[in-house]
Amino acid sequence: MTRCMVFLTLPGLLLSAQDPGVDTVIKRTQAHLVALRNQFQAFTESGRDPKQFRPDFSTILKELDAGLAANPSAEVKEVLLVSKLTFGRMGALPKPELNALALRARQEVPGRSRAWVLDPELFVRLGTPAMLAEAVEANPEVKVRALVLQTRGEALLRVNKGEEAASILARMEAEFPKEAATEALRKAYEAAAPTFPGRPAPQFKLTNLEDSAQSFALVDFRGKYLLLDFWASWCGPCRAEMPELHQAWERFKGPRFEILSLSLDRTAGDVGRFRKEPGHAMPWKHAYLSGGFDHDLVRTLGINSIPRPVLLGPDGRVVASGDELRGADLLTTLERVLK
Repeated sequence: MTRCMVFLTLPGLLLSAQDPGVDTVIKRTQAHLVALRNQFQAFTESGRDPKQFRPDFSTILKELDAGLAANPSAEVKEVLLVSKLTFGRMGALPKPELNALALRARQEVPGRSRAWVLDPELFVRLGTPAMLAEAVEANPEVKVRALVLQTRGEALLRVNKGEEAASILARMEAEFPKEAATEALRKAYEAAAPTFPGRPAPQFKLTNLEDSAQSFALVDFRGKYLLLDFWASWCGPCRAEMPELHQAWERFKGPRFEILSLSLDRTAGDVGRFRKEPGHAMPWKHAYLSGGFDHDLVRTLGINSIPRPVLLGPDGRVVASGDELRGADLLTTLERVLK
């Protein structure tokens, strides 16, 4: 059966032949984005397949191209470019043209440009380190500065640099306390704090998944380095970590090092089925966390996504967590700690 695509015609930006001004283009583009979101919401609430939503961007693209061809001022040109790029990401442009436009925007729209307020998330992904640094210090749009700082703070949290992340959070709370980005970083910081280096791990007692008569407690691992591996077989990124986890086990297993994989699967049986697959033997200790993200240990450690590895030292305190223990960095960190 042939799928029926639904195309919705959207109003143009109604740009004048003369230089319309930065504020005019920003406001009209923002109004159009709101109209687009409203149309999509109405479309899906009517019970239709979201994949069939196909707005017609032809009028908008024509007017944006005409505006760019009219030799506008540098600032208006920046806004027109980012406007076109924003619509392009929504399906208005084929991928090759979209990629070329993204490269042009990176080269022609500086980090200080107001244009990035149209799509701050795009700017964070597209901007070079120099552009992002310029935005933090010189972009007049609060939402742009806030999102760049939030992203920077969250990146620091992923590599356990809590003090630096706290400094960024303090700056955000002072400069724009009411921004959503500030609240998001605050929540991320609070969630990550229990796994900052030096923090004591919470006491736990977990049933051995392979022998229900046995259990694992934190005290059982005293004097050893223990890698807590929060994972699930349904988690694609968790599956991608398997080669490095197996390499780490083969290299470091012994009286000084243990791995305890803590499954957030839907059922305990999912773990056994996964371990029967080639390359997924996982020949170390296992426990199942009933309740998933609502399990007490998960909540106490602030685990809000997986995979989330946490390395405990012989004294039961956190040594490392997050990205320090993922991919190739897992072996590097263990080499440094266990050498």
